Amino acid sequence: MTVINLQSSAQWDTILKTHNVVVADFYADWCGPCKMIAPKFESLAREYAQPKKVAFVKVNVDIQRDVASSQSVRAMPTFKLFHRGQVLDTVQGANPSALAAAVASALLLKDKGTPGEVFGTPGQRLGGAGLDDDKHAGGRADSSLARLSPVGLLSHIFMMVGLYFVSLLSRFRDTLPKGYLKPDEYELYVRLYGPPLRETTPDDVGIPSHDNYEALDAPISGPYEMYDTQATEVHEDGHQQLYPAERHEDHKHESSYVEIVARNQREYDALKKLELDFKAAKELADKEAAEMEIQETEERIAEELRSGEEADEEGAVQETEEQHEDEEWDRELSDPLANSRLHPLTHDARFGISPSTVYLPADRLVSHTTDILKRTAPSHIKLAAERLFGGPGLPHGPVTPQRMKTVEMKAIPIQMQHRRMQPIDADAVMAAYVPPVYASILGVLVELRKRLGSSWIRGLMEKNGDEGPRVLDVGGAGAGIIAWEQILGAEWQTLHEKGEVPKDSRPITRKSVVAGSDALRDRLSKFMHNTSFLPRMPDYVHSAENADRVLDGPEKPQTRKRYDVVLASHQLLHVEEGHKRRAVVNQLWSLLNPDGGVLVIIEKAHPRGFEAVADARQRFISEFLQTPGAEPQEEDISGSFTRIKEPVEGKSLGRKDFCFFAQRYIRPPYLQRIMQAKHRNSDDVEFSYIAIQRGTMGPPGLEQNAKSAERAFTGYEKDATDYHALALPRNIRPPLKKHGHVSMDLCTPEGKFERWTVSKSFSKTAYHDARKIRWGDLWALGAKTRTENRVRMGRGDVVKDGGVKGRQARADETRSSSKRPEVVNLQMNALGKAVPMQKPMKGYHHTKGGRHMAKAQASKGIREVERELDRVLHDGAVKTDMSKQKEEAAVEQGVQEEHGAGGSGNRGE
Repeated sequence: MTVINLQSSAQWDTILKTHNVVVADFYADWCGPCKMIAPKFESLAREYAQPKKVAFVKVNVDIQRDVASSQSVRAMPTFKLFHRGQVLDTVQGANPSALAAAVASALLLKDKGTPGEVFGTPGQRLGGAGLDDDKHAGGRADSSLARLSPVGLLSHIFMMVGLYFVSLLSRFRDTLPKGYLKPDEYELYVRLYGPPLRETTPDDVGIPSHDNYEALDAPISGPYEMYDTQATEVHEDGHQQLYPAERHEDHKHESSYVEIVARNQREYDALKKLELDFKAAKELADKEAAEMEIQETEERIAEELRSGEEADEEGAVQETEEQHEDEEWDRELSDPLANSRLHPLTHDARFGISPSTVYLPADRLVSHTTDILKRTAPSHIKLAAERLFGGPGLPHGPVTPQRMKTVEMKAIPIQMQHRRMQPIDADAVMAAYVPPVYASILGVLVELRKRLGSSWIRGLMEKNGDEGPRVLDVGGAGAGIIAWEQILGAEWQTLHEKGEVPKDSRPITRKSVVAGSDALRDRLSKFMHNTSFLPRMPDYVHSAENADRVLDGPEKPQTRKRYDVVLASHQLLHVEEGHKRRAVVNQLWSLLNPDGGVLVIIEKAHPRGFEAVADARQRFISEFLQTPGAEPQEEDISGSFTRIKEPVEGKSLGRKDFCFFAQRYIRPPYLQRIMQAKHRNSDDVEFSYIAIQRGTMGPPGLEQNAKSAERAFTGYEKDATDYHALALPRNIRPPLKKHGHVSMDLCTPEGKFERWTVSKSFSKTAYHDARKIRWGDLWALGAKTRTENRVRMGRGDVVKDGGVKGRQARADETRSSSKRPEVVNLQMNALGKAVPMQKPMKGYHHTKGGRHMAKAQASKGIREVERELDRVLHDGAVKTDMSKQKEEAAVEQGVQEEHGAGGSGNRGE
């Protein structure tokens, strides 16, 4: 039986009623001492817990506030021991020895009834008739004493002494007040339990070292105020009622040290003395602290007066540039737009979300996912996630830990279009895959909304009317739809504040998610309502409209849908062949609405993922973009972020420079358990992406060439008439801050990789904003100098097409790989047949007799071949001799017959 984690007040009442002894641990997640003593509590539970007798319960005071308040728990950790619902003992603080002693004393009552029934047995009733009142009572007493042997009497005496010292240990926690025990009692105490650790202090007996206890929900001590968070109630008719936050006064808990529970007069005197000593020491410490504060104040005033006399007319104290930066950074974290020193164009050119950390929507995603994952053990989800995404840390998932950046650059191992997905794999996808994908898609959509403006989303809503824009999520497992809802909801809230939409109205979106597995669709459908789930991505390339382009096109056209926004997450990297990857790009392109549809492609932030995105980008530019000056065509577009060739495109080995972005997000609790993270609950998901809009010509006058790069180098600080964000260079590395100047590595609209230097003499505003620039931001305030950087692309990958270089590359690959091709050599045996030559066995060098085994094996083979040859030759020779012998025998027989015939004739004559 293990520790019971309390879930409700009803469960608490049931445990108290059904168990004789209950040991309760009142803890909090933020409490450090609670975590220190938790292993000791669990070991005691494994050793002593028994069904229906002894139960060990952990009570989270932040969740089970009713239970904690009913037991008057004011500090953590607090251990309370109950017998039949009544409190036996209380242990405060992380003191393992005191907890073990208290548990040992409570275990003596595990087989007893209620506390009143313990003294209800014959001969033990308290307050009953005396021995002289009646015969029956006397008879019972005499008979019990008669049955008690000397050994039993000694055991009872030792039990009473042991219980006394055990209660002493539980009270003073391996310490003793000075003069508490008599010399003979102290000698027996040392013999049984060893010498005390030290003299008892007020903390050992529960007297806190501060005036008031901390509140249950305030892990940091000190003055604080309590607020109720803002709440929103949604009625069945769709009406929302907002309850504003209320402020409460700080109620201080005055601890009364007079209410000390002592078991006898000796304990009371010792505790009272500790209290008086503590009060006297505290008053002395407060007095010394007050005197020290007065002295420090006087010294500070004197120092200010001296510095004021030495200061010049311009001021006594001049803040440095770094102090200004720290103050502005603090203000920027709370409200980034409140920093008035930043140029407006710098605000507009910022990348990503403000504030920069993404919180997953609790009511839309986290709460539903938590409910779905309750039916599966967290340890099982952790094992499944590690099996899917490459082991502990999930290196092959959307987020690769910093310590695992050197592992093989693989694609996401599982695709959302897979038809066969186990339920535990679907749980792992919901827990470990969806949160980082949501953060990356939300960051891209926020940047897209900044660059295309609010008119883009409003145009989609007005164009589609009551139906709303069509959005398709491919590979995001619903994360892209939820991110789109957040962007659309923010835009709708802006329209609502301006009075352009009714108060009780909501934005409408026609949502579609590609999910091939029944297990994944079942989980997504529980919280994604009014959503179409597609088993695979629609294929319009092979439809009847393109029958003249393909050979296997159907005769009857399919029902074709056009999507205003297509969000494709991790769809290219797992496709290795170039022609198949181009087919995926064509399929995504065919799903876009020709009138302003937006396609977003996201991949992992490593060289292979960037190369996949760059390949798709180059395909869009070379095949789909309308060339300047050409006649407008139906299928052509323009208006992507830049038309220039990517300066670091193409596949290469050993690449150091590639473009990617990062988005920080807060891990939900279930992902924290999978990652086994205890000190940090945030993570940075890195990704490369491309966003392209179909069917629009872009803003008038927008150019992306050497002229626009030169104009951006001059800066828009003084003249912003021809300013446009799509014609600005983007920072792709952290800035280098030096004394008096800042260096930035930018990707210019011309398609070059350059380093721009902004000095303080160039512009104070530009210098100040350059020190605030972040990775991914655009830069609009110009620079003083610019130099072209060398792109560290590594060495290009050789196409293995059968040529000289291709054969050489394949040979190098074979030599470097662990699996070399097996070469079979053929030879002609003695019979004229081609047989494979056996490879000589490797000699055994560990034993003396086996050093020449390879030579012996070869000699044995040669001897076998020679014997076979000898046998063949011998058989042939034997056959020849036998034939000769037969001929000679036949000739000889014929001669003898002739001689025999001649002799007989002569005799007859």
